[in-house]
Amino acid sequence: MIPRNSLATKLDELLHIAIQSGDKEPEVIRKFAESAEAIKNPPNIQIRTGFIHQRPYVFFVEPGKVVDRAKCELGDLLYVYKHFDRAGSLRNAKACFVQVKQGREHWLIEPHQLEFLANVKRIQFRFGNSVDKKGGSKSIIYNGLPHSGELAQYLLIGGQSESSISGALSYSVKRVMRRQKLYQQSISISRSNPIVCKEGKVDLCDNHDSHMRFLIRFCHGAEGAKLSGQLRRIVELIYKRIDWDEATPEEYDKYFVEDGQGFCVVEITSRDRSGSKLFERKIRERRQD
Repeated sequence: MIPRNSLATKLDELLHIAIQSGDKEPEVIRKFAESAEAIKNPPNIQIRTGFIHQRPYVFFVEPGKVVDRAKCELGDLLYVYKHFDRAGSLRNAKACFVQVKQGREHWLIEPHQLEFLANVKRIQFRFGNSVDKKGGSKSIIYNGLPHSGELAQYLLIGGQSESSISGALSYSVKRVMRRQKLYQQSISISRSNPIVCKEGKVDLCDNHDSHMRFLIRFCHGAEGAKLSGQLRRIVELIYKRIDWDEATPEEYDKYFVEDGQGFCVVEITSRDRSGSKLFERKIRERRQD
């Protein structure tokens, strides 16, 4: 098994262990973040995690409300993948926001959240502030968020019964939205309203649609949205909030909300085998800048 597959398997295993604790969703995410931080890096792969007791929120500008809500969380978990070639140059970068939903026999999908994620390229919103040299701040307005690839996934954790509480199913926003019977209405994913896998036509398939399968694709750069342009700017603001990049609090003030939940970032960086010393030197230099 190549290192990236091994890492995906390990991350999925740690998520299942966190789920099996029987805790509520925020504690599951926190435990997952802490255990992932302790993973011994496979050859040519680096992993780091961050966790805060807040979540990043976008605030709607045009329209001012989406399904009667003025704001929406970006997610509970952010996966970032970066691939550097043997010269230390970035060749591929992807990001994916994950909405975690906990349940046993059904998972409730909120309509404003689904509508925003499905139409994020067209909805005007603000997230974060720009700060000038004099210390003044101004809200950053996004006229939609152009991107290529899948920006977000729904992660359904729990299971269908007491004997199956460790399930973790991963679905794209498009696949979830197909189960919405009434426009802008909440939906419940369940055995009576399931998502069917593409390969075996199985309801709520913990094989083809598992969190592990998603991670394997993601760790190969085959999932997520291209990390560039405005999306990169948003991710950089999140990095500043979790103290991965230097920042002033004014940059992210009021956009990370105390709502009783938590937010986890998992960054996976891979590199080609040759030129590893140069790669490691460039990584150290970036972290020191």
